[in-house]
Amino acid sequence: MWLGRGSRGRVEEIGEDKDGLVTIRIVVDRVNRKQRKVKVFIIEQVTGKSLFRLRYFTEKSELYSYYGAREHAVKFAEENDYIIDHESTNVTLPTIVTVNKRSR
Repeated sequence: MWLGRGSRGRVEEIGEDKDGLVTIRIVVDRVNRKQRKVKVFIIEQVTGKSLFRLRYFTEKSELYSYYGAREHAVKFAEENDYIIDHESTNVTLPTIVTVNKRSR
């Protein structure tokens, strides 16, 4: 597409091929002191349809529940040739922070 002086140009559709891309959502809610309710959703990005839903209760901590649910989601995606494009969760994940402070 060339846009010169005085030309109106033309609109070309610029779209990504999102075939096979999925979004994973993992929600871990606290039921009581010992139990967690885990929900896993895998949604296809092209159609917006839900491909996989998983709900269960566990007595693991919030972080271990998240990693267990993520294993189920990744296994489903690999078995069905899907590519994980985006993941979201309500769990606070650990992060590594580098401090630039020098010590003597």
